[in-house]
Amino acid sequence: MPDEVRMLDNDYALLFVRGEHAVMDRKYDLLKHPNIKYTEDGGYPPYDYAEAPLAHDVPAFDEKRYEDYELLSGEDIAGEPF
Repeated sequence: MPDEVRMLDNDYALLFVRGEHAVMDRKYDLLKHPNIKYTEDGGYPPYDYAEAPLAHDVPAFDEKRYEDYELLSGEDIAGEPF
């Protein structure tokens, strides 16, 4: 019941999965995870996406495959109103 959920201890969380019974479980303290040292919260430097091994300055565009692409407008993406 909603009033019971409001009284739930902050150490617990409710998990709802469609088609399954609700589960109440104790929350996990992420700061106690052994790999926290690899995150900014654990003191590791921020991840630099520009320096990532697969990062590209400009997306590759193959002019020979121009017909494979279709440019959509905002209206095309949003679709017609129902």
